[in-house]
Amino acid sequence: MAAAARLMDRHQVTCLPVAYEHRKLLGVVSPRDPLRVFLRPDDEIRAEIVSQVLAGELATNLALVHIEITGGVVRMTGELERKSMLPLALTLVRAIDGVIDEEGEFTYAIDDTKLPDVPDITGY
Repeated sequence: MAAAARLMDRHQVTCLPVAYEHRKLLGVVSPRDPLRVFLRPDDEIRAEIVSQVLAGELATNLALVHIEITGGVVRMTGELERKSMLPLALTLVRAIDGVIDEEGEFTYAIDDTKLPDVPDITGY
């Protein structure tokens, strides 16, 4: 839908025909259609964040993360298991249809961004 909106804007047209592979007309995309993606109810956005981002991609403890959504603006606070999850969490949330803006304030239990010191056993 985002590509359709950009195409309509670039060519300053008010609708785009949608055709099947044999040029059979399936329908028409109007400027209103791409906007529907951004008009999702906050509870639908929250459900997708919980199922796809927190439980799915990050496999994090849902009880440790608090989510507030108002008008598509997502604010998340809490604790993630690993430090490497911090930038990924907001990137994944940003990709969800209907999210207009996102903000996160997280702590983490394990810093997995530093490699442990390994003793030199070569004798050098």
